[in-house]
Amino acid sequence: MESADKAVNLMEADKKPEKLSAENWNSYRNSWLPRLYQAQGVMLYFSNNKAGAREKLEKAAGFDPYDMNTLMLLIDISNNEYQDLAKRYQTEKKSQILDQAIAKMDEVIDWLARGVAASEGVAQYQPTNQQLAENLKAYYSFRHDGKTDGMAELVKKYKKPQP
Repeated sequence: MESADKAVNLMEADKKPEKLSAENWNSYRNSWLPRLYQAQGVMLYFSNNKAGAREKLEKAAGFDPYDMNTLMLLIDISNNEYQDLAKRYQTEKKSQILDQAIAKMDEVIDWLARGVAASEGVAQYQPTNQQLAENLKAYYSFRHDGKTDGMAELVKKYKKPQP
């Protein structure tokens, strides 16, 4: 973890090695930073530091918004946070917890839409896409009074631009 932190710090500080051209450095940095953030996020996730994992994984998604491994972990983290808030609301019945749960559900919906968009049409992710689409439909329709109007547009918003 320490070496990944050091590599990330050097790349973020734009410490280009003298022998690399600016173009090669940018290409190298932009291809490795999301991988390093993802690796850090995975390590934090499995060491049960979900907040730290979320931070690193969101940075990885900022560089590569179509990486399914990153998206699946972010969906899992957000959904677990939502489930915890929903359980708390069921026992405590406080409006502020309900508001937090609804906001977290909206976040889960957003990550699910990103996952559906990234996995759509990719053969190896077809079962994953189907499950994500079912989960998205369930959450989206719950949040929108049983309707799915606008759901396809949300997914489309996150689709990879075609060249």
